[in-house]
Amino acid sequence: MYGLSAKMAIILAFSDSICKYVSNHATFSSDILFSLNAHPGASVYDLTSDISRHPFVEPDLVFVHAGTNCLPMHRPLSRTLDDFSYLISVTKSRFPSASVVISSILPRFDSEVYDRRRSELNSHLLHLCSRQGVFFLDNGSRARRAMFSVDGLHLSRAGNISYAKYLSFSLSHYLQLHRRSCQHRFTLRGEEWPGLGTDGGSGKKDKEHPGEEPKSGEYQGQVEWARVVRQGGPVARAAPGKVEGGSVGKGPSQPRGVPVVRSAPGKVVGGSVGKGPSQPRGVPVVRSAPGKVVGGSVGKGPSQPRGVPVVRSAPGKVEGGSVGKGPSHPRGVPVVRSAPGKVVGGSVGKGPSQPRGVPVVRSAPGKVVGGSVGKGPSQPRGVPVVRSAPGKVVGGSVGKGPSQPRGVPVVRSAPGKVVGGSVGKGPSQPRGVPVVRSARGKVEGGSVGKGPSQRRGVAVARAAPGKVKGGNAGKGPLLA
Repeated sequence: MYGLSAKMAIILAFSDSICKYVSNHATFSSDILFSLNAHPGASVYDLTSDISRHPFVEPDLVFVHAGTNCLPMHRPLSRTLDDFSYLISVTKSRFPSASVVISSILPRFDSEVYDRRRSELNSHLLHLCSRQGVFFLDNGSRARRAMFSVDGLHLSRAGNISYAKYLSFSLSHYLQLHRRSCQHRFTLRGEEWPGLGTDGGSGKKDKEHPGEEPKSGEYQGQVEWARVVRQGGPVARAAPGKVEGGSVGKGPSQPRGVPVVRSAPGKVVGGSVGKGPSQPRGVPVVRSAPGKVVGGSVGKGPSQPRGVPVVRSAPGKVEGGSVGKGPSHPRGVPVVRSAPGKVVGGSVGKGPSQPRGVPVVRSAPGKVVGGSVGKGPSQPRGVPVVRSAPGKVVGGSVGKGPSQPRGVPVVRSAPGKVVGGSVGKGPSQPRGVPVVRSARGKVEGGSVGKGPSQRRGVAVARAAPGKVKGGNAGKGPLLA
């Protein structure tokens, strides 16, 4: 009927709730697969998200009906147009081999304000589709109030049947243009839906319609479309792609033999890299990053002869010279380093060299072969060493005072028993003489040390009253 090939064609449709019943009444031919994705209450941005996540790979035609829910007064029309522009870019990027059809917004019989904004948005949408290189389906101004339900927003049953037939014919025509290699832009204008006369009016003016004035003429199944003729060049698209017979569209075309300067560095046949004047082949190129240059030296300073060592910031080995942190020294002279280490043929580099037989004084005490401990002058082997902590010294006495003979007891701060002597709190007493102590106690061979000794038969006067055997109580002189 439309000159289609035997290959099955795929039409993918995205819509809000306006077209959700169109697929039930569509009249496509048997070689066309129509898939409708309806999202009730969706805005233009919501349908953009649905398109970006759709699993279809390569449809032939993508139809989008949106914008009905973007007409409220709090939303500016310029923002809705930006959303449509983004939707077109995402659709062309998601389905690069398909043609895109954007539908105009159907009339709004529920609000005259919304219908005026709808008419204004449709006129801007027509110019946007022309600039973006996609099809624009103008649903015309012949829709009548009888085609819509009670709410004045959604289509009635008769309206769904009429719009489904009209949409089937229009999309089949766009599919035919797509198969005939459509790198053009088309617009369907001012069409009347089929079957309008059956629901009253017979093509006459409907006074209930708040939109544009209807045009004369009945629907005869023919399509008026305006063709934009190609002006001798490829069509510019928002998404970058391959254009036959021309160069990339970011600047004027260059001849084939002239290298193209790109922002990213790359290889250009027949020329040098476009960041500076071309250099002869034998001259090394100075780069910001250090590297090897054939026939020259590294480009951070003047070239040096091969036999001269190069001074580097990091220390390293240089053949034929010494390390580059100071003047060169003869091989036999030890090098002083900040960290102590072993130097062949010399001593440690923290002071003047000492003979091998002389012990070295270190801050930490240790054993030195052939000498004594380095905290004082060396002592003969037979002399005991005085230490702060008391201890046993072989061949001498404890080092807190002069040495005493072995038979003399040592006085200590803590009382103790001394063999061959008496307690060290006073001069030694004979064994038979009692010792006076601060604490009262019993002393054999003597009396208590609070006064002169009394005879056994005489009573002793005490501060506390008590019983004294062989005498009277000690509260006063003894009475008869």
